[in-house]
Amino acid sequence: MTCMKPSRVGAPGAALFILLTAAFLVVSPDTAFAQGTTSARPASPAGQPAPKGVQAPLTLDEVILLALDSQPRLRAAAERVRAQRAVVGQAKSAYYPTINHDTTLRQSTSRGTDAAGLQPRNRYSIGMSLDWTIYDFGKREGSVRQQRDTLDSTRFAQRTSAEDVVLGVKQAYYRYLQATVVVRVREDTVKDRELLVRQAKGFFEVGTRPKIDVTRAESNLFLAQADLITAQNAVKVAWARLKNAVGLRKFPQRALVEEALLERPVEDITKELVVRPPPSTRQWRRPGRRLITFGLN
Repeated sequence: MTCMKPSRVGAPGAALFILLTAAFLVVSPDTAFAQGTTSARPASPAGQPAPKGVQAPLTLDEVILLALDSQPRLRAAAERVRAQRAVVGQAKSAYYPTINHDTTLRQSTSRGTDAAGLQPRNRYSIGMSLDWTIYDFGKREGSVRQQRDTLDSTRFAQRTSAEDVVLGVKQAYYRYLQATVVVRVREDTVKDRELLVRQAKGFFEVGTRPKIDVTRAESNLFLAQADLITAQNAVKVAWARLKNAVGLRKFPQRALVEEALLERPVEDITKELVVRPPPSTRQWRRPGRRLITFGLN
């Protein structure tokens, strides 16, 4: 009794695994945010716009821009900066004088000596005061400096939130891409297991293989189908996480631009891989190590 030949990963899956390896090496949240959220990504295979009525595939830059525009965390951080800026202006108001104005009206009646009876009387009083603190031994300056430092801290927190959002979007983007690759691999595995089942049944019908081989092949097919269902559910979960990272309630599932590489041969993809040193060579370059980037000219 011979062992059955294991299934192999299809060429489309291997192609995108190479792309994911190259892409993960260049993912850096601070460099992408500092350079206007630009990232290295492959161009459209055909270089042509999508047909009419069909949505164009999503790119990583488009997803990052959507997140920077709609992420509630960034809106909250921007409002905190605006509120702290108003607090700084409030602290600066101590440098200016304060004018107080007071107006009083009093009404009274008094009995006259003639037959007219009661006579009303109105009394008005108007007062104004000017308060201006000339010097308070540095208390005013210290308060303004404290609020300015708090404003700087709030701005740094806003930048940190933006970088966290960019990092979360990149991670969710590539995890979704990885999940789609796993689905392709599971589909290829199911096709291979179906072929093995047909082979086992053919060998059993001619009497060259026992029944146990057919049972084992069917069992492997059922396991592959279960793995395919699990992978398909993982794609839905990965898209939900990407939608959560973007911060949109309605974000219909769309294809990614890297998924078009699944239809291309592995040889064409490897030709576009360029070996380049890291962006900041002084800090990150080490002897004998170079970075692989995709599509950088």
